[in-house]
Amino acid sequence: MKKEDKWIQDIRKSLEDYSEPLPSHLWEELEKELPAPKVIPMWRRWQTAAAAAVLVLAVSSLTVWFWSSPSAQYIQQIPVASQEVQPHTVNESSLPQVTVKEVTPSEAHEYLAQGQIKKTTDEVSPQTYATLPVEEKVPAPAIIKEESEKTEENNITKAEKENTEDTKQLRQQRMEADKRQMQRNQYLAYAQSKASNKQKWSVGVTAGNTPYSTSSSFGGFGRLDTRAMSLETLNPTNRVEAAYSQVLLNNREQVTQTDIRHRTPVTIGASVKWNLNDDWAIESGLNYTLLSSELHSGSQSYVEEEQKLHYIGIPLKIHRTIWQNKLFNFYASAGGMVEKCVSGEQEVTYAYDTNSIEKETRSLDISPLQWSVMAAVGAQVNIVKRFGIYIEPGMAYYFDDGSDVETIRKQHPFNFNLQFGLRFSLSK
Repeated sequence: MKKEDKWIQDIRKSLEDYSEPLPSHLWEELEKELPAPKVIPMWRRWQTAAAAAVLVLAVSSLTVWFWSSPSAQYIQQIPVASQEVQPHTVNESSLPQVTVKEVTPSEAHEYLAQGQIKKTTDEVSPQTYATLPVEEKVPAPAIIKEESEKTEENNITKAEKENTEDTKQLRQQRMEADKRQMQRNQYLAYAQSKASNKQKWSVGVTAGNTPYSTSSSFGGFGRLDTRAMSLETLNPTNRVEAAYSQVLLNNREQVTQTDIRHRTPVTIGASVKWNLNDDWAIESGLNYTLLSSELHSGSQSYVEEEQKLHYIGIPLKIHRTIWQNKLFNFYASAGGMVEKCVSGEQEVTYAYDTNSIEKETRSLDISPLQWSVMAAVGAQVNIVKRFGIYIEPGMAYYFDDGSDVETIRKQHPFNFNLQFGLRFSLSK
């Protein structure tokens, strides 16, 4: 070995494990050249998951809706047209019988001459012709099978068409019948609920009055009861009549004036209402009314009277519902009332001198009946199911009863009134 070769080998051995250090800026340059990694934000992942969940929910909902829809039921009711056709088996007994006839060689040559038997490429000996059978023309099994399949397909197609038409007609008839039945059921349920919840009777407590009082004045001497004693019929021996006669004598030479004041009438009572149907009702009951008045007649000598009349009346009214729901009820009513004065009294004070005063309490007997007609509109608020409050503003006209006692009804026969109360409804 030459020294140069050995020297080269020594250099190679010394350089086997040698590696050149990398430049310090190499990684920085690689990072610049390499594309930066994409960071997917978490909110985008949540959006993707939410979109996938919404898509799955929508597809599931559409699938459930479709299979619960009438179209899916219709598809299930239609018979499948692609049912497999059962193979048609040919009964061998139904095929025509084949008759076999032995022929002689001379007859076989005649058949060949007439073309009834075709020769093959192979030669057939006359002895073979003697054993050939003569068959009648019979359709092959393949042709029979094909014709039977065609016939069966035609029958199936015709049956399917008839079945489809029958199914459509039956489905339409069933839908119409179900619709009519549903309408009948709804009507019956509504009627039953109305009948069960219908409140035929209701009782109430009412109060009311004529919302004003009235006063009047006129010249001269007067009394609330025009049947009062006159000066010619007075008995001087009676203390009260003597005091009254003295008042009359003192006012004979003076200008006298009479003031009458009728207080606001007050009415309370109980009522019973019967609902004929949803729109009409009849109401009656029992009312008590107090009419009070006061009078002052004279100047220095005067007469003072305080009058109280107690009436019991029976009203009869017809109600017509205008609009109502579960909470409110607006209606109109019209009717009349008959009243009887069951009690009346007057407290009379005679003042004929400064220190001379006489008092008297008289009872009044009013025999005629008091007739009246009335009309009103009403509104009721149902606080709970069977309990409500109502108010009825209206008007009334009182006919003259023909008595000699002055009341507000004689001075103002046509007036307005206001009634309010409570009603408790009873089920049927």
